[in-house]
Amino acid sequence: MPSSVALDGRPPAAGGEIEAELLDFSYTVSHDLAASFRHQAGFSRLLLEELGGRLTSRQQSHANHLLAASDKCQLMLEQLLVHSRLQQKALSLTRVEADQVVGLVLLQLSVQIAEAGAKVTCEPLSDVLANRDLLTLALHHLIENAIKFRRSGYPPRIAISCAHDAQTWRVRISDNGVGVRSAFREKAFRMFQRLNPEGVYPGLGAGLAICRRIARRHGGEVSFLDSEDGAIVELALPRAPGDTAQATAA
Repeated sequence: MPSSVALDGRPPAAGGEIEAELLDFSYTVSHDLAASFRHQAGFSRLLLEELGGRLTSRQQSHANHLLAASDKCQLMLEQLLVHSRLQQKALSLTRVEADQVVGLVLLQLSVQIAEAGAKVTCEPLSDVLANRDLLTLALHHLIENAIKFRRSGYPPRIAISCAHDAQTWRVRISDNGVGVRSAFREKAFRMFQRLNPEGVYPGLGAGLAICRRIARRHGGEVSFLDSEDGAIVELALPRAPGDTAQATAA
């Protein structure tokens, strides 16, 4: 039986090589399309400035929809680039003080916390072997979601706790928000999947997908746990580096 070949006459690529090629392709396409949408939005704004007040209200509405669509596409492609980059480079791990990372994230989100009237409590967290920048990004998305997906009339109440064992470092973020039904929990981790109608909550539906990619690059996982009220999401990372990461000195 003859061996199979690719359409260009080369032998078929191995699974890892195919995945690398797809990652390179998605990165290149996302980068180029994002640039195109930036140009489209930029020149559209210049055109509108030159037209001044000569547009009818209907024409202005059409132009606003065009700009909004361009901006959304650009943001989506930028998130795809973030998602793609997470798998591109070697992952260096250091001993990270998780308490400091959470403190930094809460500082980054201080405006959203104040505007929502949120109360955030945090248990002491032990150190973890991780990439500091990626851990910060993952916790930022998870805590931001706990602030964002709140019930109307109920200020967010967010508790950050730890549930470590000998093999795994775990941090849990609990809230009193709208929660996620068990049937939709996996869907919530898909890129650009929104569980609520567009416009009800801000965002593109990329944060949880990025968190899962970060966790799995560390050899860990992120998932929703059962909760009687609101949502509980757990980020679990191994205490020892896996095959996907390279540990370095702090």
